[in-house]
Amino acid sequence: MSRQTFGCPWSSRPQLSHLGISWDVYDRITNPGESNAVFIPTRILITRGQTQEDEYCESPAHPCKEAHDCNVGDPQVQRMECQNGFCMRRQWCPAENENWATTETHYLEFEKVELWFKSYVHYHKFGLDVTTADEKTSIPYPQRGANTYRLQDLIRMTNYAPEEFVELGAVMVLNGLFDCNLDTELCEMKVETATVDTKTGFNHVYENIYYENGVRKRDVYRMYGIRVVTFATGFGGKTKFSQIVLQLSSGIALLGTAELIADFWLMNCVPERKHYTDQKIKQMDAASDA
Repeated sequence: MSRQTFGCPWSSRPQLSHLGISWDVYDRITNPGESNAVFIPTRILITRGQTQEDEYCESPAHPCKEAHDCNVGDPQVQRMECQNGFCMRRQWCPAENENWATTETHYLEFEKVELWFKSYVHYHKFGLDVTTADEKTSIPYPQRGANTYRLQDLIRMTNYAPEEFVELGAVMVLNGLFDCNLDTELCEMKVETATVDTKTGFNHVYENIYYENGVRKRDVYRMYGIRVVTFATGFGGKTKFSQIVLQLSSGIALLGTAELIADFWLMNCVPERKHYTDQKIKQMDAASDA
């Protein structure tokens, strides 16, 4: 068995938001972490035009009922001031809050998103490599030898409904299983998926910083979605003559015929068979014994 990394998946189809806005690959496909993984967004929060010009604004992360609740001991960080149920805090303003008009919410469809996997497995005991990186065309699932899967199908393999991941996202592990006959150099590949984190979900943030009339601003994109982490596991077998002989020898011994075969071989086949026969069969004089 050999375990190697599954190749990076990619998708060429854009996603439409519920507002009718098209998000192409360069807008939405990001890699906020380890390699051999892909992130497909399902919900995006956008807060545009944030500034940080020595200003305070309401912080959704710091709710309050009265001004004393906002006392952190440092007025440079947070004022002892409560407005609309939130503390006034030094930060990028306006703060992100999906319930405020300053933050846009986009729900992205992902029913048509397809992932094309390119993989590589090394069988170190046999010194052999198996790869699908040289495949030139996409083979969609459920065809035999598929290398392209709809994200919706991968989610269903985990026994979850795709709609359950829209709001918070999830982390999903995908393992490509290679079953190879190394004598004929033929392999069958299938995938297995499992969810790792569905309670807290998965999201990451990236920013677009720019200047407008000399003022430094940024647009913040918080992306909730499905992070697919990929692996590959290879199983293979190859015929070995020495192992066949060993197994046959073990079988013969278990049948209790090893002694008979050895005896026949020594008495009839080896060059010194006469000496062996003389030692095995001794002529006795019955009269002398009496």
